[in-house]
Amino acid sequence: VPAGMVKVAVRPEAWQIGAAVGLPATLRKASYLGSFYEYGFDTPLGPVFVVSSDLARPLAPGAETTLALGQHGVSVVPQAA
Repeated sequence: VPAGMVKVAVRPEAWQIGAAVGLPATLRKASYLGSFYEYGFDTPLGPVFVVSSDLARPLAPGAETTLALGQHGVSVVPQAA
């Protein structure tokens, strides 16, 4: 992508919850859907929707954590002027 303004699209399952370094996030909503959780986080960038298959460590609303980008599911595209 050329230098300049960009848009980043992140698939909900591409986020890594609880990374050592990442975007600060506060959980506002959690929904258990059998084989995965849907989470809604408040972050300095705005709301972030995350899907997690980690059933062993569920988060409760109000939990503070960090979000980082995974290896796949992230697209960067130039932003139109």
